[in-house]
Amino acid sequence: MAEEQDKNDEEKFEFTAEGEALGYISLDQARVLALQHARDNAGFYGPGYANRELVWDELSAEEGEDYYRIRLSYRPVRGFRGKPGVELLAIDKSGPIALRQILSEPRPSRRLFYGLAGAGVLLAVAVTTAGLFAAGVFSSSETTTTISLSPRAPSRLVSPGGGVTVDLPADSVAAPAQLTYRPLTLTDIPVLPARYTATGAIFDLTTDSTLLKPITVSIRISAADAVAAGSDEENLLIQQHHDGAWIPLPTTVDFTASTASARVDRLSFFALTVRKALP
Repeated sequence: MAEEQDKNDEEKFEFTAEGEALGYISLDQARVLALQHARDNAGFYGPGYANRELVWDELSAEEGEDYYRIRLSYRPVRGFRGKPGVELLAIDKSGPIALRQILSEPRPSRRLFYGLAGAGVLLAVAVTTAGLFAAGVFSSSETTTTISLSPRAPSRLVSPGGGVTVDLPADSVAAPAQLTYRPLTLTDIPVLPARYTATGAIFDLTTDSTLLKPITVSIRISAADAVAAGSDEENLLIQQHHDGAWIPLPTTVDFTASTASARVDRLSFFALTVRKALP
């Protein structure tokens, strides 16, 4: 009985003041530690999620020779509809977090509108969208496009309507991969910052490989876009949604060539936006 009690005492799980475990920990203890660490260090997800209330779910827990590998999903508790983000934590069997890596970020899906307020917003969006279709900004015939990428050769993706071009230099990927363009609408994307309005160029770019070099995204500027921007290059910006927030990209605007372009090293939602004048 005394030997069994000593064994139980050795397996008892305790934490230091810094949150690290004393002695070797079990897989169950590593699972608890992963959730605690994610909860207490939400700033790791970036400014878009650092101050939001999040919820986590365990996706998998595996034991290796020296480490436990825990995969968690995470998403905002309120105001989010879509696919949760996924992260991986590698935990040393002695307790410390050895690695924490974001595998994918939360991806919002099409928004639903409820009640009278939602109906009013939907009506406003519908009117705006109808005007953009009339102006030729939106194209109802756009479809998803996928191209194959070769490690040693440059590649170019052109959207079906020709409004978006993506140029990738040679050695952008380490192995054969695919790049996919998917057109979106205003209701598919998170709300833009207050000073910006979207044009008809809204889309998602995805690849099944990590980008090794920056690529160039070019968007065709319509006459309506130029008028909305007051023919001021600084009022047209390509924005990318990352870490839960829209990020304006350094954008090169050429009204003569009717193009706006930006270099990026990661893929997600993109939108050509017009900056509104301050009141």
